[in-house]
Amino acid sequence: MRHLCQRWEDALRPWLDADQQRHIQSFSLHGQALAARTSRLLARRLLLQGLHMLTGTVPHIRLGGPPGGIPRLSGLPWQLSFSHSGQAAFCALRHCENAKGILGLDAEHHAAPPPAS
Repeated sequence: MRHLCQRWEDALRPWLDADQQRHIQSFSLHGQALAARTSRLLARRLLLQGLHMLTGTVPHIRLGGPPGGIPRLSGLPWQLSFSHSGQAAFCALRHCENAKGILGLDAEHHAAPPPAS
């Protein structure tokens, strides 16, 4: 999985700003951290696939935003959200020219306890 992860990082580098790259690289290439790193890369690949499906092309964008903060796309009217459950990665994408609020996505393992009221 390390080799796949490194290939994905190389392929995604043109679309990730420095903060996004540092965030991904903060997860080790060993043990459980490798799964976390890989799922984050997978979510970003899903974003590019989604943009390609919706627009017919993969625009030259920069994915930014602070680690743990709201991710943003430079120059495009889209909101996005990522979530990772430890076993899966998800990306939600919404056109936002007239949308109000923020887009949120939260994946949880099916055995996780429900959130506190």
